[in-house]
Amino acid sequence: MALIIMQRLPLLLCFSLLALAGPLNAQFTLNPLNWFGGGEEALSMQVASPADRAAAAALLEEGKIAMEAGRMRQANRRFNQTIKNYSNTPAAGEARYLRAQILMTRGQWKKAFETLQEILTQNPDFENFNQVIRSQFECATALMEGARGRILWVIPGFRQYDEAIRQFETIVRNAPYGDYAPLSLMNI
Repeated sequence: MALIIMQRLPLLLCFSLLALAGPLNAQFTLNPLNWFGGGEEALSMQVASPADRAAAAALLEEGKIAMEAGRMRQANRRFNQTIKNYSNTPAAGEARYLRAQILMTRGQWKKAFETLQEILTQNPDFENFNQVIRSQFECATALMEGARGRILWVIPGFRQYDEAIRQFETIVRNAPYGDYAPLSLMNI
């Protein structure tokens, strides 16, 4: 008899602790969805207020005007401010896209690709999805064709074929049924 009680003692202790844990701790529940925090707070989305949308649109417009005037550094600063301060507004997606275009003109293909990827992850409702994929394909193609970065802004860097392959694979993951997926697979 004592042997049976000894064998079942851990099981009895677990059940008794679970029975006592409910009344002792009101936050502990047996619902697995509530075990790791969050609850209602985790499900709520952060939606930009109309004031934030207006401020983001104003910053974006300042950046566009500076970009048209040829002041790329100022435009890049305005786009970064829009992204940093108003990341949940629709203007942030367009600011990321325009910032990526500036990086592409500078020959910073890897940073441009990363910025374009941020559009797909941070602003999934961006309206020009196909243009983003096309720009990503341009970045990967430039690296595949031997575009090089600069070391200390003077010395040509190394060719980045492995980075081009990663970028083509990302394009295929982003739009597997798009126009650039078969071309990306062939370039890999």
